[in-house]
Amino acid sequence: MPLNFVKQDVNPGEPITAQAWNAIVDGLFDVQSVLLTGSGSVRVTVTGNQPDIDAARVVATDAGGVRYESVPPSHAGDPFVFSRLTAGAYTILVTAPGCTDATATVTVNTDGSATPNPVPVALAFTGQRMPAVLGSKWKDAVASLQPLAPTALDASGAGVALTGFSADVGDLPIIVQWPDAGEIVPVGKTPFVCIAAPIKAPTVVTTPNLIGLPVTKAQATLASLGLQLKVV
Repeated sequence: MPLNFVKQDVNPGEPITAQAWNAIVDGLFDVQSVLLTGSGSVRVTVTGNQPDIDAARVVATDAGGVRYESVPPSHAGDPFVFSRLTAGAYTILVTAPGCTDATATVTVNTDGSATPNPVPVALAFTGQRMPAVLGSKWKDAVASLQPLAPTALDASGAGVALTGFSADVGDLPIIVQWPDAGEIVPVGKTPFVCIAAPIKAPTVVTTPNLIGLPVTKAQATLASLGLQLKVV
């Protein structure tokens, strides 16, 4: 049973009573019990894409509904760690943006060991991640963008087709993308890309010599070139 320990020094050579000795033994036993029941170290190895593992949160919940947060790894490949769990059964929950929740179970024994240890958990990414297309030609980027069905415009505000576009459009570079490369597309949001606006060279027409021609003749001559002559 727990004891209220009162520190009392003994001078060298003084005898110690049986009651005092028993109090020492009982105190040491209580300390050992506390250390053993709270010394369960549990490691959780999470597999999947490294960006998902880096963003993961690992929580253990005991039978009473008490939640414990793990210490995240300091280096890629290291496990998540629960340093001191009391004896009992725990449910491990691993969550990460864009991934389905993953669960596992572990039991911490009274001697501080855990079964299993480490606890293996696999993350499955089910979201959408934006590819790196900034600066790419439109014709080279559309294959990776089509599964995301982004809103695509050119710099003038005109819509850009993901298929069946002309060769001059295909050579235009992407100048804006959202989200950034490698980021998860938020649920319910549509990604966006913008390409440079096509530059159309102006049509140049050499004006014919109209001097001395009747107005009707001059108008007909200009009309054949796509020009109009207005008399004011």
